[in-house]
Amino acid sequence: TGYWPPNEIDHEDLCPENNAWKNIRNATRGQNMANIRRTAHNKSGYKGVGFSKSKKKWRAYITINYKYKHLGYFITRKAAHAAYQIAARKAYGTFARFE
Repeated sequence: TGYWPPNEIDHEDLCPENNAWKNIRNATRGQNMANIRRTAHNKSGYKGVGFSKSKKKWRAYITINYKYKHLGYFITRKAAHAAYQIAARKAYGTFARFE
């Protein structure tokens, strides 16, 4: 395109081998981190959801601008994940990833 991106580049489909122009976009570090899959050590099966042994409930959380934000405790994993999805859409827009 004739210029170097001011931040990082993000592969929208998460495939680093797919360097098609329509798949690459300029992103901040926070946006790039929002667009990753859930981690391998995630036991809930949902991004942004973990189990609180002390509360015996599912908790939803998100990291925004390098700060951890607790979103609440929920009876089900799905309810906690719904809270994460709302917060992620608001914070990250098109960079939000839910799986």
